[in-house]
Parts: sequence; C-alpha cells; structure tokens
Amino acid sequence: MADNPNRIEKLLDSLHQQFGESLRSCVEYFPGSKTIHYLRGDLDKTAAEGRLVRIEELYQAERLASTPIANDPGLGTLDTSIHLFGDVFVIHLICSGGRVIGFSLEAEALSELHTSATEWLDTMVETEHSTTE
Repeated sequence: MADNPNRIEKLLDSLHQQFGESLRSCVEYFPGSKTIHYLRGDLDKTAAEGRLVRIEELYQAERLASTPIANDPGLGTLDTSIHLFGDVFVIHLICSGGRVIGFSLEAEALSELHTSATEWLDTMVETEHSTTE
C-alpha cells in the first residue's frame, strides 16, 4: 500500500513539537510487516525491536476489532487506542487497510492521564485486597 511518506514526517514533526524528548518511538504496522520510523537516540534498538513482538499482539487485536461487528452508532469504529505500560504510553492510530501508526511517549508527557490511570489502578488494587482479606 503506497502512502505519502510526508504524512509520517508531518506526524513526527507534530509529535516532536508537542512532546519533545518525551517521544520515544514511532512504528508503522501492516499485516505481516512493521517499520520503525523513529527511535529516540538513547533507546536500545535491539530492546525496542524485542518489544515490538509484544506490541504487535495489540496491533493484531485492534486490527480485528477496528470494524464493529454490528451497525452500532453508539460504539462505531475503533480509531485510536491508548495503552499504559508502567511509565510509557503506547498510542495507536488505526487507519484504513489494516494500517496502524503507533508511537510511544514517556508517561510524563500525559501526566494528567498517567496520574488518573495510576489512581484508578490503585483503587482497584485496594478494592481487591480489601475483598480478599
């Protein structure tokens, strides 16, 4: 699938302007292939490529779930997903044709969301501990 490479460059420019050094990586996924378009200089490329195996499982699930099973105007197509791995957010932009553009950010870049998600998780851990005691 041919695409205008300027779109990725434009996205990367926008991400750099908005998030600066908090931007960790940008990867493009297609069924059966992936391309790393950006990897921050201080990140180990071998380790990052190893992580892609794990992240690709998310991509496959999103690709399959992107179109609603039934005509449901209340929950239409899946357009974007946000995943939190400790102190790193992985955000996927789900495009047509099975294409996904994924980028990762240091959690500090979305500090409000990170704080809220951490509080929600803490609430659930406290709830689980209190119900099992």
